[in-house]
Amino acid sequence: MASRDLYPQEILQVVLDKSCAKAQSSIPTLAILSILAGGYIGFGYLAYLKVVSGIPHEWGGVATLLGAAVFPIALICILLGGGELVTSNMMIMSLGRLAGRISSKCCCATGLSSARAIW
Repeated sequence: MASRDLYPQEILQVVLDKSCAKAQSSIPTLAILSILAGGYIGFGYLAYLKVVSGIPHEWGGVATLLGAAVFPIALICILLGGGELVTSNMMIMSLGRLAGRISSKCCCATGLSSARAIW
């Protein structure tokens, strides 16, 4: 499989296409994906706590380093599982709105559905 780096204009085009796709997604689908993302973050935090709690207090910095090395498992799970994070929605949907590809209503609806799943 050949891969190549994308130029900034191509990255922007991909993000704008994703914002259009998210704007057309249903609210229940986005809410479920947001709940899944929260579960993945919780899983990563539990892995972090498990690693950090097993290391003696005297090793201080090593515990932090190992915990920081374990937490990205949550982000990998979100990427593989297709979860929706509020932070990514804020970036992707605002770019779509600024480019005029999506309406303000769609932008707010997807952001609120992700944020609502957090609370």
